[in-house]
Order: sequence, then structure tokens, then C-alpha cells
Amino acid sequence: MMCTIGHEKVGHAIEDAELIDQMRRSMRDTNKNIIELMKWTPGTGKTYAAEKVAIEMAADGLTTVFAMLSNERAEQEAEAMQDRFGYQAAVIKGRNEDNCADFESAKALGQAGHGVRNVLCRKCPHRQTCFESGYLSQFDDFQSGRKKIAFMPIESAVNLLKDNKGNATLKADVLVFDENPDRVAMQRHSLTIKQLNNFSDSTDSIKVVIDLLVALIESVQRNGEVLNDWQPLKKCTRRILSRFERKGGAHAELSINSESVLDSAIDHISTASNELHWLACLGFRLSPEYVVQTQRPRWFADIVAELKRILISEDSINVSLVVTDERLVFRQSRRINPRSKMVVLDAYGRIELYQQAFYKEVRLREYEVKPDWTVYYASINTSKTRLKDGRSGRWTDDKWTEMLQWLTGLFEFERMVVFVDGKETVAKADAAVRSIEMSQKVTVDYFYRGRGTNEYQDFDAVLILGQAEPRSDVIGSECRALYRDDEYISDDVKSSNRRKFKDCRLQEYKESRQIDEIMQCVYRIRPATHSHPLGKKLIVCTGFEIEGLTDQSDVIRLGGDEQCYTTSVQAEVRRTQLCNCVKKHCSEFGYFLTASALNARLNKILPQSQSGREFLTFAYYNIEDNTLISKCEKPSDNKTFSVSEKTIKKDLKILVKRGEIEAHQQTVVLDGKRYSPVVYGSLSAFLTDIERAKAVLSEN
Repeated sequence: MMCTIGHEKVGHAIEDAELIDQMRRSMRDTNKNIIELMKWTPGTGKTYAAEKVAIEMAADGLTTVFAMLSNERAEQEAEAMQDRFGYQAAVIKGRNEDNCADFESAKALGQAGHGVRNVLCRKCPHRQTCFESGYLSQFDDFQSGRKKIAFMPIESAVNLLKDNKGNATLKADVLVFDENPDRVAMQRHSLTIKQLNNFSDSTDSIKVVIDLLVALIESVQRNGEVLNDWQPLKKCTRRILSRFERKGGAHAELSINSESVLDSAIDHISTASNELHWLACLGFRLSPEYVVQTQRPRWFADIVAELKRILISEDSINVSLVVTDERLVFRQSRRINPRSKMVVLDAYGRIELYQQAFYKEVRLREYEVKPDWTVYYASINTSKTRLKDGRSGRWTDDKWTEMLQWLTGLFEFERMVVFVDGKETVAKADAAVRSIEMSQKVTVDYFYRGRGTNEYQDFDAVLILGQAEPRSDVIGSECRALYRDDEYISDDVKSSNRRKFKDCRLQEYKESRQIDEIMQCVYRIRPATHSHPLGKKLIVCTGFEIEGLTDQSDVIRLGGDEQCYTTSVQAEVRRTQLCNCVKKHCSEFGYFLTASALNARLNKILPQSQSGREFLTFAYYNIEDNTLISKCEKPSDNKTFSVSEKTIKKDLKILVKRGEIEAHQQTVVLDGKRYSPVVYGSLSAFLTDIERAKAVLSEN
């Protein structure tokens, strides 16, 4: 049963009173120390239910902020709420060139870690215009209480509602995160060599610290090894400091009295940052160039403090700092503590990761609808390294073309989306799709893009041709930053399985990123709530099982290695075409038998079946003008089915077992002989012909 609500086609579950009540209990719960995680099957209406409850709460004077993944999503959902319920919510976009007259300065201040609204906006000469038609005008309806519901990007919601010091620019009774907010819980800051060198008027202590940080980046440029762990960071820093000692002056002082100089730099950075803050508060116009050249981001002091922590530690520790050949990357956990009830709508969310990110208890509320689709699984290495390997015999351009030719031939489909790892792989897959002339039916996309979109909900097929691998130089450092104050996390792999990390926290984090992303992508076609005349289909090609997806009993498995996989895919293509032939034949003629003796006897008794055709004799070299015979039994005329009668009969049994074609084992007595044929198609049509044959025999 399907119904249409607004712009979405969703299953009947959306109007289930229990689901609405579950959302109502979560959003109206007064314990703000508990985060509600709404883990409902994609497409079952999490956002719809939350909007419905928010409108109920608005009638009681309670306010709700929906934190979306982007400005575009905020606008889309506000429009959807208007269409569904007739309620016009406020839309608050982040600052951009269209709504902020001094956007470049605002952007620079924001990147420096300053509160733009409390610093720049207070003395801005465009303030009055901004209240009338700019960025600040967006808040009027919500803050005045005329509108009780607002949609905005996640980053804006967090910055406006955060209340670590008891202050908040915006207040709401409920904060609803739509989809994945963990990216906000972990802030990512970066500095390039150019940015570091722009701190031109720094004190001596800051200058030498900047020289040290620049030297770390240059070391990676020379050696090609990213510094993303405690030990290599400490060793490299010590080597640089030993060179500094020979320079004399402030450089030698940093080398000899590292802690003292680093502490001094931290104090000066904090002071300079506060000075910039007060200059803006006093109304001085700060040009973007001035801010970029003189800013000491508040979090820059945290980078120096992390460097000090690395140097003085004698034991292995989790670090938040990474040095690449282009920049420093510093990850910092952000405490989100609004005076609001937090509700998370995330079909793929994991309690342990949300607890780690938010430092609060997470209460799980689940609702699961079984998807209606056919799933194919190939256990095959589709790692980034493997798919980029263009050597002979590996994933060459011809290999890509060959694989997509087979995979798109597994079943009939109208529109298919193929997900691969990265833009480079997209180009290879796109070229293969063009070469097999399937561009009108097949779309190629890549993992970690467009989360929450409904772009593919009406497609009937999805192919996962990759493993959604997080970047190897990122995954370890992200996990260490997440568990910064816990026991050290090593990125050593198991000797028995080099695909798995020894540390269960790192392995769990990697798998959560991979599997959650794959599940996000496979459910883009909404198999639990959207139907299609051809049925929904999924092909998964990964080097590992996905619990709850590829390990189900009804999954069609395509072999265990590439050679077996190729043979298996070819067999599935053959079965798909055979299935189509059988269905076409049965729709025209009712049924057919593989029992040659009974077919021959019926042909002698009756001139033709009730459908007006002679009875099909299932003979390998039968050249009768019959669709099923010509496409499935005559190898000399059809290369696709150059297989034996035994193989065809085996394929028929497989198709029956899967429920793709109808078959009945039936025992009948005709002219004194007992027959037990398998009847493919309509049993009633077969029994009608048997009765006709008995009647003819009786007359004679």
C-alpha cells in the first residue's frame, strides 16, 4: 500500500499512530541530558513525523529548530512542511555573499573562531539593512515568536544554540538533527604554510613556534610520510628542535626550554585573539586582509598546546594533530550543550558513536520495515587500490567495461545508480557505461556524497561497486581525536587479516563509516517504501559481508573470487534471460512441460493445446518456431544459451526455488499410464488439457 504525502511517496507506516506517538514522546521528553536517536528504516517518514509533532508543539507555544545538512536541504524541508501541513516555518541560512554585505570579513572572523554576530554585526554599518533584508532579518519571525519552527544548516544551529557558558544567541525547546550530525561534534581546523607565514608581526615565541610548524610540513614534503601518530610526530619534532639549537637565539631557546616557550606562545596567541575580538567589538572596521594577516585563531593556541603535550609525554597517547605535505590538520571535539531537547533522525546511527561525540546518554528508538527487493552479492575485492589497478589482468578499462556489461545484464531494469569510491573511479565507471551504451539508463555516483537526498528514490536498481573506504590517512587520526583522552589507539593490523585493525575501537569506527555509508547508498532507492513495476534490485560487490544485508537467506550469491564471480554472473545473466522467456511463453500459452513422453502423448491425442499451439517438446535440438525453444534450446542459433539441456533444467529449478517462475509437480493418469511432470506456469490450464485429452480418448 502506497500513498502520496506532499512531494514524497511513502509507505502506510507514516500514518501509523504508534510511530507518531514514538516521535511525540521523544520530542516532548523533558530530560535534556538524554539524546533521542530515531533509527527508522529509510523512507518510513522520520522527518515527516518530526515535522508533524513540531507543529503540534507549536500550537502549545513550544519552539523547534531543525538542523539540516545544508542551506538547500533547509529550504527544501521548509517547502515540504508548507505543502504537507500548510505551516510556514522560518528558514535561517548561513552567511553568504547574498545575505551579508561584509561577508569576507565575517568569513575570516568565523574561521578564526570568533563569534561573528557578537563581534562584527554589533558595529556593522549595514546593520539596519541586514535587519530588514539580510542575514539578521531571518531571525525576526522566530525570535519574536510569530513562527515556532525554524530550519537551518547544522553548523548554524550548533553555533547559535550552543550554551557551554550559559549564553545562547538563539533558544529552542527542541533541536532536531536531520541525518548525520557527528561531523559537527568533531571540528576540523587546518593551516597551510602560507597561512602560518601570514602571522608576520608575531612575538619571538610565536615566530619560532610557527617556524617549527612550518618545518613539520616541509619534513612531510621531503619524506612523503604523513605524521598522524604520537611517535612519528614526536621524533620529527625532536629532530627539528635539534637543528634549531644550532641556530641560537629564540630557536635555541625553544629547543632547550620547549615547555616554557610553548606556554609563552599560547599566552600571546590568546591575548592577540582577544585583542582582535575587542577591536571588532569597539567598532573598528576589520578588512578581510587585516583579519587574515593578523588573526591568531583561538584554536591555534590549542594546536600549540597539543604540540607541547606530544613533546612532554613519555607514553603513547592519542593525538588530535596531523601533519600532511600541504597543511596542519587539528581535530577538536566540540561540546554541544544547548538548553534544548536533542533528537537525532538517523537511520544508520550507532549509539556508541553518538555517546562519544556528545558526551550524553543516547536512547535508541527503532522502527524497521523489511525492504522489498532482490539482492545479489559478490564476495570480491573492490577496494580503492584494487579498482585503480590498471595493470594487465586487473581492473583495466576493458575489465570495467566487461564487468558493467555483465552486471547490468543480470536483470531487466529501468534506471540504475552505481556507487563507487571517489571521483577518479567515477570517471572509469562512466567511460565503461558509455562504452556499453547504457548512459540513458545508468547513473554513476560516489560514496559520501548527497547524504539524505531523495534523488534516486524512484530508481529500481542500485549497484555497490566499491567498499566505501574512508581515506587511510584520515581514519586513524579521526578515531584518535574522538578518543583523545582514552587509552592509546594503534593502527596496527592483524597478521591473520590485514584488512582489520587490532584495536577494536579503530576497527569499529572504520566499519561504522563503511557499512553505514553503504547502507545509506543502497537505501537511496527506498526499497521499503517505494514500489516499482519491475521490482527493486540491489547488487553488492564487496570484500566483506554486511550484517543484515548480504547474510540473508534469500540473497543470490555470485561466487567467491573473480574467476568464479565472472562465471556466476554469466550464469545469472543466462537465468535472467531464461526467466524472461518462460514468463513470455506462459503469458501467451499458459504453461509448458519438460516431460518429453507426456508432451509426445498429448500431441498424438490433441491437435493443439487450448491456447492454440502444439505441445512443447523439451528437446535440445527442437527447431520448432517457439520463443522458449529458439532462445533457450538451440545452441547453434543462439550463442547466449550454448548450454546443455541439463543446465537449462537446473536453471529452471533455481528460478522456481527463488519464486521467480511458477512450477507445480503434478501426477496424472492418461490412457492407463501414470505421469509426474513438472508444470511450469498455469496448473489449471494444464489440467484442462488433460481433461480434454481424456475426453478424446473416451470418445474413441
